[in-house]
Amino acid sequence: MLYGVYNIDHLISTIRLGYQIGDDPWFGLAVTEKGLGAFENFVHSRYQLYLHVYSYKTVVGFKSLLEQAITELLSNDVFKKAFNDALSDISLFTTLTDATLWEGFKGVIMRKDYKNIFDRFHRIYKKYQAKYKNPDSNQICCMWSTKNPPDEIYECSQISDIEKEFKICLSELDVYELYDMKLDEATEYIIKKLETGNEENGKKTSY
Repeated sequence: MLYGVYNIDHLISTIRLGYQIGDDPWFGLAVTEKGLGAFENFVHSRYQLYLHVYSYKTVVGFKSLLEQAITELLSNDVFKKAFNDALSDISLFTTLTDATLWEGFKGVIMRKDYKNIFDRFHRIYKKYQAKYKNPDSNQICCMWSTKNPPDEIYECSQISDIEKEFKICLSELDVYELYDMKLDEATEYIIKKLETGNEENGKKTSY
């Protein structure tokens, strides 16, 4: 069934400027008597669109979810500033696309998944911390022997496990940054890697 169908050309051709004088003066748009049928079809078509399309439960539900998602996205100070900057600068506004919002949504989801990522990282940490019988200080360096610190930490099973678990590629710089972090800091670091899609670093073979 078609909704919202009416003769727009005929309706436009019958629009006139109307006015009324007297006790209740009025001035505005009006339609001729011949255009009443077209105008009634227009009003009815809008009613049908709202009844069967705009107010359809799926559309209303998705719109509500989208509004909530955008509200949550704008609660992030960094994104809110970027969004406001884009609204005040036409050159930045052109970069504000659907892709910008989707990337923002992905970032929100990733933040919500912090505990999950922390727990997964913690399992890897505990595996090696227990292996080397190091103190449980939540320092990533405790995944290696603290009595005999390694000369090389880049190509080793600890890093390979992290890469496989989170499906990311860590550069040598990433590895040495992580080595000096605590577990919560390392979790944030991994989240940022996941958010950026690892675009800044070259791929490394997993071991």
